[in-house]
Amino acid sequence: MGYLGNATRFESVTINGVNFSSHFVSFTCSDASANKNGLISTTGDLVFGNYGEMPSMEDYDRNAFKRGHEVIVNISSPGLGTVRHPRGLLYVISTAYEPQSDELLVQVGCRLALAALTDDTSEFIDLAPVPLDPAQRTYANVSASFAAAGKYLFQDNQGALVQGDFFDGDSFAGSAAGEWVSVYGTTALSVSPLAAGNAIPDQIELSYQVPSDALATNQSGKIEITETLSHYFLQYPATLFIRKPPELPESEPQEPRPPAPRPKPPAKTSGCGNSPIPPSTDLPSSGPSDSPTPGGSEIDSCSEDYETRQQTTYVPVTKTSLSRSTYSGPSAQLSDTYSETYGPAMEVNQQYYADKMAYCRSLSATSCSPNGGCKMEGLNNVKQSYSTVTNYYGAAGELSKTVTDNYATRLSGAIPSDYRSGEIGGEGTFWRNIYPTSMYRVTRQTTEYIYGRNQTIQDTYTWSSSTTRGSGINGNIDALSGIKTHERRISTTITANPIRPDTANTVTTSTTERTTTIVLSSNYITPPNAAGPYVVKESMPVPVLFENDSQIASVVNAYSYYLRSFVLGDAYGINVAETLRDDIVSNWRPGKPFRFYDPRSGKISALRMDACSWGLDASEGVVATSGIWGGFSNGTITIPSNLSGDSRPDMGSGGTPPAGPGGDISIGGETIVDSGSYYWEVNIDVTTAVTKDFWGENGILPITPTGLVAEPGATLTIWCTGFIVGPGDLLDTEGDGGIPIEFLGSLVTAGATVIDADLFAP
Repeated sequence: MGYLGNATRFESVTINGVNFSSHFVSFTCSDASANKNGLISTTGDLVFGNYGEMPSMEDYDRNAFKRGHEVIVNISSPGLGTVRHPRGLLYVISTAYEPQSDELLVQVGCRLALAALTDDTSEFIDLAPVPLDPAQRTYANVSASFAAAGKYLFQDNQGALVQGDFFDGDSFAGSAAGEWVSVYGTTALSVSPLAAGNAIPDQIELSYQVPSDALATNQSGKIEITETLSHYFLQYPATLFIRKPPELPESEPQEPRPPAPRPKPPAKTSGCGNSPIPPSTDLPSSGPSDSPTPGGSEIDSCSEDYETRQQTTYVPVTKTSLSRSTYSGPSAQLSDTYSETYGPAMEVNQQYYADKMAYCRSLSATSCSPNGGCKMEGLNNVKQSYSTVTNYYGAAGELSKTVTDNYATRLSGAIPSDYRSGEIGGEGTFWRNIYPTSMYRVTRQTTEYIYGRNQTIQDTYTWSSSTTRGSGINGNIDALSGIKTHERRISTTITANPIRPDTANTVTTSTTERTTTIVLSSNYITPPNAAGPYVVKESMPVPVLFENDSQIASVVNAYSYYLRSFVLGDAYGINVAETLRDDIVSNWRPGKPFRFYDPRSGKISALRMDACSWGLDASEGVVATSGIWGGFSNGTITIPSNLSGDSRPDMGSGGTPPAGPGGDISIGGETIVDSGSYYWEVNIDVTTAVTKDFWGENGILPITPTGLVAEPGATLTIWCTGFIVGPGDLLDTEGDGGIPIEFLGSLVTAGATVIDADLFAP
């Protein structure tokens, strides 16, 4: 397979601790690019087959492996022995069974891939190098935060989350040493350009946001209160009567006669007409303040020509509703809600107050006083009802359960037999007062969510009080002692998924925009004028939420270098495929530096590994990587004698490679990695002012004579001094900061230039 000195082979695979090596067919995975992406996630596929008499690994119901089961892949090599594959610790995401080939596909991913699936950033939100507003702490924004600082976060093959700088060790002064070497035609299986044909920009105009005021704070634990006050009229539920004189014809208007004096009825006889006789004993009562009171101060006409009429009565009432929401869940999601309502007592059970008025009237009403002096009760405000809603969340911040309790007054569930002991001739013979202050639980509803790999199960349990069936308020009427029902919904779509609870309205930091220019080159000519400069507009992926200017400048400078390096690195970079050698396997990480040698041109390119794709089967392992260019090395290459053939012919499945004294391919004598010229722009604003004064002999300024012409002259000289160094040969300036003519306008003879001091310091 080309560079056989360090060829690797598949060794073993386990899922949740169970060895499936005998079923192994292949393993492929890929890593996300670090270009404008700080969270380097890994996803891939494991394929298992069935051979001979082995038990089938069919998984029609997709339930053989649970999401989150640990997957470990080991490889072996002549130099390292048995080691873990560079991406050899991942987790199950899903499965798919192929009946025709009798193969099981297991989709796997790292912890970051699982976090992207659930948008759970709890494990690494505190690692974000650029702070985020509380409302912006999503997976995508955390990834952008790392990228904005030129950093990355990835999961290594031991399961740990590791952060680093993609271009660690690179600067305008030099480049990190390569950790392995690819040789075209010898070790490289394939080579191709990264960005073929794309125009390279001359400048990047970078805009970024900085705080214009104080930073926003997390509002987790916020309590939101809403109150509503209503004024309205309500019809009183009881029947009321009035005494009215007869209506006279309009043609015979007469003065209304004053009502006749109300006669005093004799004891135990009717006072007027056929009204009932008031009882001679006191009324039994369960409470002194809410008992029906016969009689009263009402004085109605008892004239025979007056008539009794039924009257509809409306009374003014008020109602107050209060809702209190607490946002203490993950990411300031709604944790619980409390709601209550205060209103007139007669609203909770109008039948009760209608019957109470009728009972009182039956005891004391007369033809002359049809209402019997009974008072309209139930107009006072009481707590009519209240409810609580509590949300419970899982480890990933997902809604797992919601519990809702509804409470009401006992009076609301009462039926006539609860407050009247019986009837004689349609009239109640005894009255029991029910006070509207005692509360009970009417219903409870619990909704639980079970999230499977490919389905969501929604279980809804409902408890209802016996009062909902009209049984009255005797006995235990709490909902948990009542009627229970259960409903289950199973969905492979989003039908059974819960609606995400509300999140506190988190304040976003107010920002202002700034811009800076990154000069890459001047790779154009004019005319035509349309040839350049080619300017690309970019922006920082997240606001730079630091209040300190030095911190802001540090992040902007880091992202400027990161952006410049990726733009040029993509333009000059190459895709390289290699066998999975020991020096690639060892200490792999995003941005691992390596060298690529093309013997046809004699150039050695300094590259970094980005967006790797890994392949492994029973006989071989390979990796293809996007090599991000960093410059050309001035080193020399040594190719040892322990190589067998080259990468172009088919070398078979390989075996024990021939021994040789040469060791690994190496680059020696490297002192410079030339990444090209470094450009900068300096904008100099010059303001000049010329003043011409006319003075007399005595030093007093006289009036300027008319017709006088003055022609003042001025000379402006601008120069810059500074200290310019480079990683190669250095040339000295003249004493006044000028460049000697023999240097042909350049102080640097080799390597990239570096500003090591304030170039434009006076």
